[in-house]
Parts: sequence; C-alpha cells; structure tokens
Amino acid sequence: MIFDQYDSVRIINLPHRRDRRREMDRELAKVGLLGDPKVQYFSAVKPDGPGLFHCLGANGAFQSHLQVLTDALADRRSVIVLEDDCVFLPAARSMQQESDTDILYGGFALASDEQDLLNADIEGAHFMGFSVSALEKLVPFLQSLLDPETQYDPAIVRSDFNPRIRPPIDGAYVWFRRYHPEIRTQFLPLADYRISATDIGERKWFDQVPVLRSVANQARRMKEKLQPRG
Repeated sequence: MIFDQYDSVRIINLPHRRDRRREMDRELAKVGLLGDPKVQYFSAVKPDGPGLFHCLGANGAFQSHLQVLTDALADRRSVIVLEDDCVFLPAARSMQQESDTDILYGGFALASDEQDLLNADIEGAHFMGFSVSALEKLVPFLQSLLDPETQYDPAIVRSDFNPRIRPPIDGAYVWFRRYHPEIRTQFLPLADYRISATDIGERKWFDQVPVLRSVANQARRMKEKLQPRG
C-alpha cells in the first residue's frame, strides 16, 4: 500500500472541526490506517488575516502545509500530507509509487499536461507525498515565499504573476517544480475531496445560520454520494 512507503502521515485539521475529523477517521479505517501510530492529526493554522495571500484561507492552508513539512524535515522523515476533506479512491488501497519518486500527487486536477512544467496549472493539494530529499529544497523555497522582499522570475513562475500576491499552496508546489525540474514527481489517482463548509475561508451565507448549515451539510453529503469516485 502507498502509505507503507512513507515514514509518517499528517492530516491537517482545525481541532474544533470534529465533523471533519470523524469523516477522516472513516476514511482512515477504509485503508487500515485508523489507529496507526504513523498517522497524526496536525492542528491547522488559522491566521488573523490574508497576509501576502489573496484570502485568509489561502494563508492558513499555506502556513499549515509549511509547518507539517518543516516538522518532517527536522525529523528526517518522508511524509504524506492529507487535508481533512480527503476521500480515498480504491487505488489508495493497492497502488504503489515508483521507488525514485520525490513528490507524489495523490489528489489533483489538471488544467493541462502535468509534465509541461511551464504551462501546467495543477489544482489541489489534499493528498501530497514528499521524500526527505525533496523537503530539503522545498521547505526553504516555501519559506522564501513568506518574505515580501523575495523576487521570482516571472518567466518561470507565470507570465501574469502578481509580485504582491503569493500563490496558494497548490500553486506554490507548481512554482517549486518549475524551479526544480530535476525533482522526480509522480501523479497517481488516489484521492478526491469531500464537499463541506470551510472554516478558514469565507463561508457561504447559509453556512452562517445553524439550521440552514445543517440542511446544507446534508445536501453536500447527498451530492458526494452521487458523485463517481473512480
């Protein structure tokens, strides 16, 4: 199983979102990871504002991923990073990655060919895997994005790059791969994501009213059941 190829699994979750944790526990049980000591929940970062990002949610997701990766590098452990809306596909129970893989995309959406580094925009970071050698380069790169003085080559990052706004975490991973094309990356269809109310981004109006929020969550679960899961 893919998880056997990594030293640790970290799940980003806001502690008070017990609903998402319950859903994620069910997903872990599906692949035999519930109660596994290598799996731990990480208390997600909830910043006060957007910072250098376009919204608070993008800032929180970026900071949470970065802290998980920083901790893994300090421990010299390869890591799978899961967001708590991750839904495993059947392939997650059987598929193996190639032995020389440094970055694994287990859940993603493509705007174009993933191997076309300068043009591909890969959306989603709800299932990511990283080797220690990848972390050695990735962590400093992500840290540099938090410095407003850091300059990037617009010919590499993107032609319409706005230097005052940093990319969300999935965009940052794309930027990193463009700067380091030597990093061996593999794409495997291992996970989708669950539709649920956000708690670090901007909520819809019906998620701010308790009764309506309950109805909305039921509708989301029904929609999820009707969606194909590969």
